[in-house]
Amino acid sequence: MTLAAIVEMDEERDRKTCVHLDLKVTGANHELAQWLLDHPRYSGRVVGEWLQCGHDRINGLRNWAAGGFNGSPFDRNNKPDKRPRHDVAAPLRQSPLKSNDNSEPNEDDDISEHIAAPAEIEENVLYIIQRINENAKASSKILKASALDREAAERISTAIERMIQKWRSIQSTLAKKG
Repeated sequence: MTLAAIVEMDEERDRKTCVHLDLKVTGANHELAQWLLDHPRYSGRVVGEWLQCGHDRINGLRNWAAGGFNGSPFDRNNKPDKRPRHDVAAPLRQSPLKSNDNSEPNEDDDISEHIAAPAEIEENVLYIIQRINENAKASSKILKASALDREAAERISTAIERMIQKWRSIQSTLAKKG
């Protein structure tokens, strides 16, 4: 392997790491911005005090959510950026998540051609789990700062329990295959 190839591999690894870290921040900002949009009764100053940050950041996130999450949350002037943000995620993976259509295969079809390769399935599922974990971290921070009533907390807890049950079912399916 040549030195140029090694340098390119290092650069690609560093690029993926950089994009991955940016996605974590963007995901957390997205969750917080959506929460701010859903809770307009709290001013930017109040939420800024809760999170120990400036009200400009909070108002910028709220504006970003109101604008449909177009661009990044802030440009240099602390205003929503006009550049599309969604393109940043594409380079993280070499190819997008692949799915097959949900139509039933014909009797003559070979079912194996309708199922992705195991490595591709693993990559897709691990990516999904990574995003769920990032959302859970962001939600935890938001919930710590929120003032939910008991009923709302119970509804959220029930939804989490249902999600856990579904993932345990998936885990059980994996154990049966192994």
